[in-house]
Amino acid sequence: MEEFSDDSFCDIYEESRQYPRIKFKMPVNLIFKNERKFSADIYDISSDGLQIRCGWDVAEYINPDGEDINLKEDIIVKTIFSLPINDEQKEIRVDCNVKYIVLLNDKSDGDIVAIGLNFKKFEDKSIKFIGRYILQELEPTSNNID
Repeated sequence: MEEFSDDSFCDIYEESRQYPRIKFKMPVNLIFKNERKFSADIYDISSDGLQIRCGWDVAEYINPDGEDINLKEDIIVKTIFSLPINDEQKEIRVDCNVKYIVLLNDKSDGDIVAIGLNFKKFEDKSIKFIGRYILQELEPTSNNID
């Protein structure tokens, strides 16, 4: 597993992103197919996925041998989190593929792991809520207009 400083990691992965990212910190529950559960924090969201930040235990569970993730294998995790849409919390449930796992060298909190997740299967109105949230966050507010 590669190790990066937070800034160099962002530079490398920014180049391959297709959609704008919205940074925010929100708790997310991760559930694996054997029903093993972990908690993490969302770092950013886009229309195609999430980046989460978590402890080493989650990364070790997903990828115990520490090898590069083989994108041909489906490593699926169910994510459950909430998004604030029009002053109301909407629950999101979506199955995701693990795209990458990177150890970040974050001196303030010790070692943190960044995990990239691509959306795969949405439950209920989750896709609609994610779209609304992204539009809401990208829309300019009247406070920004001079």
